Amino acid sequence: MKMSKLSLAFATVAMATMVNASTVAWGVGSALDTEKFNAGTIYLFAGSTIADISTWAGKQESFTFDAVKTQLGADLAVLNTASGTAPNTIALSGGKGTSVGNSVTSYGTTGSTGNYSVFAVVLSEDGKNLAVADAAKTINIRAAATPANATWGAANFTTYSAKSGTDPVPEPTSGLLMLIGMAGLALRRKRA
Repeated sequence: MKMSKLSLAFATVAMATMVNASTVAWGVGSALDTEKFNAGTIYLFAGSTIADISTWAGKQESFTFDAVKTQLGADLAVLNTASGTAPNTIALSGGKGTSVGNSVTSYGTTGSTGNYSVFAVVLSEDGKNLAVADAAKTINIRAAATPANATWGAANFTTYSAKSGTDPVPEPTSGLLMLIGMAGLALRRKRA
């Protein structure tokens, strides 16, 4: 008798938890340029505004997570929930990320919401390409069984490619030959 009461209590608690569970799913829904983004990581950053990094990005020979994070002035999103933290990174393969689903329990009672303003940043595995979402999205973690989705398509990103090589520097012998030629022309003019 005691065992069946204990089993019944456990089942009731499990059902109550499942009623308040919500799934957070986010990712890149359509492929980015598969040549540039064949492999890498998609990061979920917190914030409602995105810093303009176009000038900085155009001068970089490669991109690193720390440098991008500093330029954006943002931190990785931490989707705190009563049962833990939703994931904030996804692996990228073939220019596309697989949506991450994480069963979480929302704060408060049924019907309460947890709104998070977030945006996605994609960094290629070789550090040569970077894609930044043009706008933030709101993930609403509800105390219900409805998934909270935030999906970006390829068209929602601005893509940056690292500079290749360095600026050309003239070799000293070319400059010297030019100088001798100009001096010769000046002497010839002077004699005429």
